[in-house]
Amino acid sequence: MHINKDEELEYQKGLLDIVNKDSEEVRTPTPQDEYIYNLCRPERLLELIYHFTIYDAGVKKLARYQQYFTVREIVERVKRIEAGKRNGGVVWHTQGSGKSLTMVMLAQKIATVVQNPRMVLVTDRTDLDAQITKTFRKCGKDVENATTGIKLVELLESNTDSVITTIINKFATAIKKIKQPLTDPNIFILIDEAHRSQYKELAIQMNRVLPNACKIAFTGTPLMKKDKNTARTFGGIIKPVYTVKQAVEDHAVVPLLYEGRIVPQFVTEGPIDSFFDRVCEDLTEEQSVDLKKKFSRTDKS
Repeated sequence: MHINKDEELEYQKGLLDIVNKDSEEVRTPTPQDEYIYNLCRPERLLELIYHFTIYDAGVKKLARYQQYFTVREIVERVKRIEAGKRNGGVVWHTQGSGKSLTMVMLAQKIATVVQNPRMVLVTDRTDLDAQITKTFRKCGKDVENATTGIKLVELLESNTDSVITTIINKFATAIKKIKQPLTDPNIFILIDEAHRSQYKELAIQMNRVLPNACKIAFTGTPLMKKDKNTARTFGGIIKPVYTVKQAVEDHAVVPLLYEGRIVPQFVTEGPIDSFFDRVCEDLTEEQSVDLKKKFSRTDKS
């Protein structure tokens, strides 16, 4: 998380004050001091308890650092409305980093800073739709699943406070049935696995139905050069990025290892040479050499 110089100075001063509060000698803060101060200073601890603690099927869960700082960064982004829209972006957190729970925390945090927000969770597969619906319900959130395009229109045009979940292709029907595009900037579209389907016709249909919605995309797939459209489409990368390397170092996931193996192959040359001699009887020497070269690889056998 990037902080400016004033924030850094304020942080260092606060840390030194705590460390040396009851000490006669001034000492340098240790890493343990920093961890305790980062987690337990009153304003941070209260924020974690109030905004970043959820119950997942009765199990109390506290945000990990990438979830905490990402949600805070997004909230700062969406506070501003420019040209009738709020600024979204792409959350790039690797697989296994808890993106679904990050969405839950984000939804409940946005509700404290935006008046009457509407949440729409969009996926591109039925299994992902079912998974994220289940996660929100387990965390005690009211969820309405748009099983059809008509149902999606009904939910979008209603006054429901529930989180709406849908598959992106439902917007193909919604665009035909919707009476008037919904231009409310307080609509937030949270998109899972955004690198796969949020372009071309499907995205155009969604944008026509919800032209001013704030789109926040989540992906666990590294964005290579050819995938930079994902970042441009949604308004840039939201910091912090959480990579596979970080997740492995945090023991959140196990390392993925690839083992190269050589498969021994034995070629009986005599019968093959005899076969080619028969095949190449009517060919010139150059044609014969060329044919043998083409069929000398194992993938041509």
